[in-house]
Amino acid sequence: MTNEPSRTDATPSAIGFIYQACVALECCFEMREGQVVTIEKAGDVSIIDSKTLEVKCYTDQLTELHDNFWKSLRNWIDPGFDDTPYNALILMTTQSFGPRNRLSKWKELSSNDRLNLVLSIATKATTKQSKTIINKKATKPPETIRVNRSKKSYISRNIYQFFILDANHREKLERIVEKIHITTNYPDYKGLHNKLSDIYAKGINAGLKGKYINALLSFIIAPGTVNNSWSISYEDFCREVAEVQSLYQVQVRSLPRLHLDFEVDPSQVDASRLSNAIFVEKIRAINYDDAIPQAIEDYQLAKKTIEVTISERNLHHNLLRRYYSDLRNNFITRHQIAKTRNKRKTIDPCDFFDEIQSEASIPMDGGSTPTLGAKNGMIHDILDTDDQLHWRLD
Repeated sequence: MTNEPSRTDATPSAIGFIYQACVALECCFEMREGQVVTIEKAGDVSIIDSKTLEVKCYTDQLTELHDNFWKSLRNWIDPGFDDTPYNALILMTTQSFGPRNRLSKWKELSSNDRLNLVLSIATKATTKQSKTIINKKATKPPETIRVNRSKKSYISRNIYQFFILDANHREKLERIVEKIHITTNYPDYKGLHNKLSDIYAKGINAGLKGKYINALLSFIIAPGTVNNSWSISYEDFCREVAEVQSLYQVQVRSLPRLHLDFEVDPSQVDASRLSNAIFVEKIRAINYDDAIPQAIEDYQLAKKTIEVTISERNLHHNLLRRYYSDLRNNFITRHQIAKTRNKRKTIDPCDFFDEIQSEASIPMDGGSTPTLGAKNGMIHDILDTDDQLHWRLD
C-alpha cells in the first residue's frame, strides 16, 4: 500500500494501514442497504455488489510499468479471484500519471483499445527484458520469477507482465478490462481524513469532527470487526454511526411523543395482556389499583416509542441503556429516602408512587428529555425486570 519502508522506519507501513482504513470508512458511508464492505478479502477494500479497490498511497509517479498497475491487474485476472460480484475494479492511488504514460488515456479508450494497450506494454517490456543466466544456488529476488530451461534457470523482473501475457489468462483479461478504472491523484491520508470530516461529519460539533471520524475508524479496525472476516454490514455500520453520533452531535434527538408522532390511540392499548405483569403486581402490592390502567398505558407507549425510535436510528441502544441506568439509580435513591422517612413517620407508599410518577423527566445525554409518560413507562419496565425494586416502603 505504501512505498517500501526502510528497515528501521515503520511509518510508511503505518500510514498505509491508516489510509486503507480511511478508504474503508468512506466505502462504509457509500454503501447502500443490504451491502457489505470487506477489507483484505477480494481486494484491499470492497463493496459487495458494487466495486473492489486496490488502494495505493505512494508519492512517486504512476508510470507505464509501475507495479501498482500491473500487480492490481495480475490480482484481478488470477483464477482465484471472482470478479462477478463487482461492477468496477478500481486502482485508487495518490499518484499522478508519469509523463508519456499511455495509461493516462485509459478512461477514454474502448475495451478493445484497453486490451491492446495492456498487451502492447507487457509484450514490449518482456521482450526487451534482458535475462541473466544464474547459478542454481543463486538467491531469487522477491520480485522475480524463475523460468526453468533445461538445466539452467532464468530470472525475469517482469513477473506481472509475464503472468498477464499467459494465454491461459487471456479470456478473463478480455472480459474484465471494461470494468477496470484507474483513479489517480486521490487525497493522501491527511487529505482523505479531512474529506471524511467535511462530508460525513455534518451536524457534529466543529471541534469534534476529527474525533468523530477517529471513533468510526476505531470501529473499522476493532478486533470484533476484524474477527468478523473483516466485514461490515450496512446495518452494523448504521448502528455504530448512531452510537458515535450520540456522543458527538450538537444535540441528540429526543424520544417522540408516541401517540402524537405515530398516531397510536391510547384507548387501543391492550390492558388485559399485561394485567398480571410483574410491574402491575407490584402496584397491587401497595393497594393502588386505580393507578394500574395509566401504568399499563405508559408502559406500552414507552416500549413502542423505544422500538420505533431505535428502528429509525434516532436513538442508539447504548444511550438508552445509560438512561435506564440513570432512572434506576434515581429510583433507588428516592426509595431509600422514603424508607428512612417512613421509619420516623408513616408514609403511604401510594404517595411515594405519585411523587415518582409526577416528577419531571431527567434529560438524556445530549440535552433531550423524554415525555413524562415515556419516563414513567420506562420506570415500570425497570421494575418489571428487577426483583429487588418495588413500591413498598417496608
